[in-house]
Amino acid sequence: MNIDQTNIRNKEERQNEIKPILLKLKELRLTVHQYPEIKELFTQIQIYIQKGINITLNIPFPSYNCWIKGELNINRREKSWVKLESNK
Repeated sequence: MNIDQTNIRNKEERQNEIKPILLKLKELRLTVHQYPEIKELFTQIQIYIQKGINITLNIPFPSYNCWIKGELNINRREKSWVKLESNK
C-alpha cells in the first residue's frame, strides 16, 4: 500500500501518539522493571518513534494471563492503540 507522504506522522507526532499509552501504563503500574513484556512493548514503541514504521503488537503477557495487542500507525488517518486482551 502506497501512503501519501503528507499523511505520515513525523517523529514528534509519533511521540505524541503514544503518550496516552504511556500514561495508561503508568496508571496501571505496569513498569519495565517489573515485567519483561512491558520492556518489549517499550522496545517496539522506540522502534516506532525512531524509524517511523508501522508496528503490530502481539506480545504474550503470562503474568496477567493475556496478550499485549495493538497497532502503532504512522498514517495520520489511522489511530495507534494498545490493549490487554485476555487469553481465551
